[in-house]
Formats: sequence, structure tokens, C-alpha cells
Amino acid sequence: MTALNRAAARTGATKRHYGANDPRTIAARQDLAALRIEEAVDRALAGAPPLRDEQVERLTATLRRAAV
Repeated sequence: MTALNRAAARTGATKRHYGANDPRTIAARQDLAALRIEEAVDRALAGAPPLRDEQVERLTATLRRAAV
């Protein structure tokens, strides 16, 4: 079972046991979203040429805005 599958299963189980608005469910959904984003970024970077520093900084800023 992959990390993404485990996170999805954990999210579903947490929601069933504690409800959609429980902090544990919210944390599980956040973890699942982060894993999905990470895998998408990994796929995008796998076929891309190396990024320049300013490109990395711009992408980092995009991710930081999502953390607010």
C-alpha cells in the first residue's frame, strides 16, 4: 500500500469515526492533500529540465501562500 493509499484510507476512517469537522479529520485531509500535491510536483519535475533559483523561489512562494 502506498503512502497516498494509506493517507486516503486514514482520512476516510477518521471521518467515519469522528465526523467531517473533527480536528483529526481536518488534519488527515490536509495530510492527504499535501501528499497529492507532492506526488504531482514529483511527476512534473521528473520530466522537466532543472529549475533556476528564481523559479524555485516563485514556486516556494506559491506553496507558502497556501499555508496561510
